[in-house]
Amino acid sequence: MKTSIKFAMTLSLIVLTTAVFAQKDTTEIIIGKKRIVVIEKKDTKERNHDNLGTGVNTFRVEIDRVIEESEKIRAEIDSLQNLQSSESDETTDAQIAAKERELQEKEKQISAFEKGIEDLEIAMEKLEEELEKLEDMGDEDGIKIEDESNSSEDDEQNSCVEKFKGHWAGFEFGLANFLNPTQMLATDSELGFMQIVPERSFAYSLNLFEFNIPIHQRYFGLTTGAGINWSSYALAQNIDLEENQSTGIMEGILVADDVRHYEKNRFNNAYITIPLLAELQIPAGKHSIWINGGVTGSLRGWSKQKQEYYIDGQKYKDKFSNDYQLSAFRYGLSFRAGYGPIGIFADYSLAPLFKEGMGPELYPINVGIRLINF
Repeated sequence: MKTSIKFAMTLSLIVLTTAVFAQKDTTEIIIGKKRIVVIEKKDTKERNHDNLGTGVNTFRVEIDRVIEESEKIRAEIDSLQNLQSSESDETTDAQIAAKERELQEKEKQISAFEKGIEDLEIAMEKLEEELEKLEDMGDEDGIKIEDESNSSEDDEQNSCVEKFKGHWAGFEFGLANFLNPTQMLATDSELGFMQIVPERSFAYSLNLFEFNIPIHQRYFGLTTGAGINWSSYALAQNIDLEENQSTGIMEGILVADDVRHYEKNRFNNAYITIPLLAELQIPAGKHSIWINGGVTGSLRGWSKQKQEYYIDGQKYKDKFSNDYQLSAFRYGLSFRAGYGPIGIFADYSLAPLFKEGMGPELYPINVGIRLINF
């Protein structure tokens, strides 16, 4: 787990530092054989500085949330230890051990977020130094006028390179399901209490940040960034998701229909996702045919069960937030293809839905379409 979290944080830092030091914001105007290039240095660096600040604030909010959860766990441990002092039994010992393991995981998360904040603040300091240098030079923006007839072959290639734009940032929508360990759709027996209604189980992705690394002109390059992926599973059974108090293993507690019949019973979870994709683009008319694929790393953001039911004609809504023994970090494969702004996607997690031994061994898979390209 420690290695997984460290990898996620390191990959996040690579994404942000790529934006800071590799991206160049330029505007080109071609008149005849003259090419006017406007390089907006200061604006770009200020935007990147703001993005880093947003990342720091996000990590701090997460630290506060994890600390609050840790305090609750400590209180539960104290209560169990008081019970243990008066009447010791194996069940209480197992509960204390499970809570202590959970507390250790929270402490690892806090350490990872604190390391991320430290790295981001170092990058912000470097940006501030560069902005001060630009102000001292009195040359915030640069304007160059070049003669296209005399431009070198390298300049022409660089112009093409700057036009490479991958396909990550945007909004995607699709269906969510599970595969078994043999990469086949999981059967009802394999799903266990996680049986779902496939046609009402959805996946959403809001990929907000994208950074591109050109490799061969505008036809091939690497794309990375960051986004939020959340899945909403429609549970097929009338159940409550709960942890076994002695073992910590997730269970589906069947609720009798005459007690509560759930009109809606959904299990939702969200992950912050960072990709590394290789993309090939083939010009075809006004747009390009494109295809990309690569790996992703994801850190759990939140998870909850949402229920709606009626009692004596009165509608009730319940929401229960927990980690539900979900894998805190996921890694997987990602594929996209399309023409212009429209495309399809498939994301497959190589890490199981639940922590090892804490639930059915299921591997999330999402398939759908790109509706909006940023």
